[in-house]
Amino acid sequence: MKKIVLPSVCLSLAWLSHAPAYAQESREPMLSVGVAAIISDDAYRSQENTSLLVPALSYESQNWYFRGIELGLRPQWLREYNLTFTLNFNPSSYDPDENADPQLAQLDKRDNRFDAGLRYQRDALKGEISAEFTVNARDLETGYAARVSYGYPLSERPFAWQLTPNVGVSYLSDDLANSRYGISESEALRSGLPFYQPNATVSLDVGLNGYFRLNERWTLAGFYRIELLEDQVAQSPMLSEDTNQTILLFLTYTF
Repeated sequence: MKKIVLPSVCLSLAWLSHAPAYAQESREPMLSVGVAAIISDDAYRSQENTSLLVPALSYESQNWYFRGIELGLRPQWLREYNLTFTLNFNPSSYDPDENADPQLAQLDKRDNRFDAGLRYQRDALKGEISAEFTVNARDLETGYAARVSYGYPLSERPFAWQLTPNVGVSYLSDDLANSRYGISESEALRSGLPFYQPNATVSLDVGLNGYFRLNERWTLAGFYRIELLEDQVAQSPMLSEDTNQTILLFLTYTF
């Protein structure tokens, strides 16, 4: 099993405990526990698919929440503007020791991140619009990211089930794109791969998520997402494909 976990997996982990809309709408604190299975088909060369079985834990209250790997703060003065302060553990990383390609094994390690940011969410166009800006709290020099997404819920019985198609656009600054996909001059000399330094990049993703309440306590949910990388990123010597795909299934119990 490889140790690369791309942003698609990070989003899945953060999403796994707040898919049911009623969890966010409730004013009473809610605790949920469960298990999640994740399969990720990433674009990196010479890497097997990621398969993970992880615990799913969440706590929801009016002023703050914890969802898998995300902490959110939303006091009254922020809720009035549909804003939330967020802090995510982002396990996106690259460990050359786990790569079977002898050239890619010579590249520098990319460490995981703690992404701190501000998120805006509101109901609009019969769905939900979300916009977010984040920076790496561990190293501000690694750049920043921004994302805008829209989801359209199909169910008229959201307390029983929901199915939501969604689409998103993500922006990575040049520093962040380079830290994920670039090859420095020293890495090029050491590995024999060409020097590669991408500019800021934009990617499109489409997905489908949903849940079904088995009873008052148990919920079964799922998530699928495919990210379409920009051409300049797909040309990175580190990559063999121009897409990242993620499938997530999880089962939770709410106290």
